[in-house]
Amino acid sequence: MVAICCTSIVLFPKNKIGLFFAKPTSITAVTLYILIVGLIYNLILRFLWQPAGIARIVVEMLHSIIPILVLIFWWSMIDQRVIHWRSIFSWLLYPFVYLLYTLWHGALSGFYPYPFVDVSELGVNRVLTNSVIITVVLLLIGLLLIRINRRIAKNR
Repeated sequence: MVAICCTSIVLFPKNKIGLFFAKPTSITAVTLYILIVGLIYNLILRFLWQPAGIARIVVEMLHSIIPILVLIFWWSMIDQRVIHWRSIFSWLLYPFVYLLYTLWHGALSGFYPYPFVDVSELGVNRVLTNSVIITVVLLLIGLLLIRINRRIAKNR
């Protein structure tokens, strides 16, 4: 999502897709998603495996460096347009669809890419609990990003 967003902004600034990703709401949503990726990896998944060599470099870039760089990019892109509080609900659509796809694919293949959504190991109730926890974190961080946007837009 980060690659699509940034590439679209740079390569297609006047095209519909570039204009879509250049909107403050879109940049903020992508920032939210990559921050969640970084948090989940660094708080939960980092301790479950030890990549080596080039894999370690790629994993660190994707889960630690990229979230920080995207946050800096987001901060630099904040303008005077205020993001509405209700935007948070549309931002939850992508993670929800991704969760549904992950659960569907896992049910068919037996492969769950993350241990906290592995229904075969944890059961449906625990996976739903984990999903609610992640949703609450998404909401809180999303609301924080909106608050920061509104404060900065107000002061400019």
